[in-house]
Amino acid sequence: MLEVAAKHADGAHPYNVTSVHTAEARRILGADKLLCPEQKVLLETDPVTARGIGRGFLESYLRLPNYRNHFLRMGFTEQDMENGGSNRLIDGIIAWGDEDQIRARIQAHWDAGADQVCIQSVPRDGHPLARQDERVFELLAPKNS
Repeated sequence: MLEVAAKHADGAHPYNVTSVHTAEARRILGADKLLCPEQKVLLETDPVTARGIGRGFLESYLRLPNYRNHFLRMGFTEQDMENGGSNRLIDGIIAWGDEDQIRARIQAHWDAGADQVCIQSVPRDGHPLARQDERVFELLAPKNS
């Protein structure tokens, strides 16, 4: 799809990706196309809690063949998708931690060639349709000088 976007669109908006994928997407799209990857963010510093929330959030994606294939193409394994997702998968797809850790993950996409990084706040209850944690938007929003 990135090759199609490179030929027929103004750019691409990859979803459920790592910064390594962003670098590959930039290579495929070329320098003149927009690249706006999505990064899931979760303001939670406890690894057990963050990964539990992340597993709840990614549960439905791990059942869908298109996303499973997508994760495999990014270098994750079938084992990474078992039992709600391995720590490696959860940590790769969801930027969790404090403000500095989340900002570093967003910066990794910019360093990999993103023009913009779209953030998606992971709801605290882990359900994709639940109310997002808006504190993370306030925390990451640009400050007015």
